[in-house]
Amino acid sequence: MKPQLITPLVKTLATDANLICQLADGFTRLHALEKLQFLVLINNTNER
Repeated sequence: MKPQLITPLVKTLATDANLICQLADGFTRLHALEKLQFLVLINNTNER
């Protein structure tokens, strides 16, 4: 492979990896929020 071709490819891969990480981070936060809401729900039910 020519060096001119490798650089854009590496940049593209880095961007893709970054996007995937951001997506995964978003899913993790969403999951944590769902757990939190679930715990609050259980708490409210127990206090009644």
